[in-house]
Amino acid sequence: MGKLQYKKMKGSSNLRQRLVLATLSSTPLLIEDIRAEHTLPVPSSLTMVFMTLQISESTD
Repeated sequence: MGKLQYKKMKGSSNLRQRLVLATLSSTPLLIEDIRAEHTLPVPSSLTMVFMTLQISESTD
C-alpha cells in the first residue's frame, strides 16, 4: 500500500463545502489556519442575554 495523500488547504473560506466534497469523494483533507491566531471567539449579544438570564434564575 502507498502512502496516504492528503489534499492540503489553508483558511476557512468555503469550509463547509470543502468538508462535504471531501467526504463525498472520499478524499482525505488537511485544513490549516482555520482561525487566525489573533482572533478570539466573542460571545454574541444574544449569548450574553441567555447567560444573564441563567445567572439571575439560579440566584432566585
